[in-house]
Amino acid sequence: MKWKFVTGGERRFEAKGLHGFMPKNQTFADPFDIFLSSPVVAQGAVYFGSGDGHLYALDAPSGDLRWKFATGDVVHSSPAFDAGTLYFGSWDS
Repeated sequence: MKWKFVTGGERRFEAKGLHGFMPKNQTFADPFDIFLSSPVVAQGAVYFGSGDGHLYALDAPSGDLRWKFATGDVVHSSPAFDAGTLYFGSWDS
């Protein structure tokens, strides 16, 4: 292992009748919280989302934080990099 980076952690989501589960008045944990962001490496950086509501950019050789972007909710999607642009999705829509 060359380096390790720790985020703010994962936030679990629960709601009543989530995804149409029955009964509608019962609270369910989101079963899709098992899907976490996979990293993409581009231009010397490692980009990935986190359940702490941030998209991270780390220096690939050192693991040092280059920047982080706060979203309105968890980022379980894996980013994509194309022609100098980084794309990702967040649960904040």
